[in-house]
Amino acid sequence: MSSHHFVKEGQEPALLCLDPQALSYEHLGALLAWVPVLMADIRCLDTLLDWQVKVDVLLCREEEREAVMPRLVEQAPVSILCYQRPEEALASSLLYLRAKQHDSLTVAVEPWRLEAAWLQGVAMLAGEFPITVYSRLEKGFACSGNKLEKWLAAGTRIRLLSTLHVMDVHAKGLPSEQYSMQAGEWLELEAPQDGKVSIMPAQEGLWFFEEVFAP
Repeated sequence: MSSHHFVKEGQEPALLCLDPQALSYEHLGALLAWVPVLMADIRCLDTLLDWQVKVDVLLCREEEREAVMPRLVEQAPVSILCYQRPEEALASSLLYLRAKQHDSLTVAVEPWRLEAAWLQGVAMLAGEFPITVYSRLEKGFACSGNKLEKWLAAGTRIRLLSTLHVMDVHAKGLPSEQYSMQAGEWLELEAPQDGKVSIMPAQEGLWFFEEVFAP
């Protein structure tokens, strides 16, 4: 996995690794099969270099820039994005991708980040820019529109989270047809059979996560 290949610029989603333990080597390889531009926070660099993974954009503090350059010689070309605080990494990445006319982003993070406040912040930063969040064995996204529809295999575990307020969710293809959700509390469910799952309304503040990698 020493390199990945590019298609037309902006045509594929970029992948941003924010946390070193967000993905295993195998899971990262599965995502890179979609040939994204790979962006990484400096805290992930040791792991990615050990894995011989090509980094396209590195995010770091301005004062770290000069010291890290020698480590990137064999990775060239590498773009450097600087932030003042690590919490600004996502916002810096979105500004960069919009300038480069990319149209979506996948963010790999450790599970501890998946709290209502952080996910709501992601949604606010993203606006209309599609963001998918990967965390270890699951992926998720902020819902929008009147209805969310997904095909799920029997036994697939899903989690729903309302980041803003109490909401009633109506569903088809899940164990119950209605769920009452408290703000900030996860609702964990399992698809009872193969088929399409519908969740209504897919309103602002609702996040949907599904299991995508086997434990």
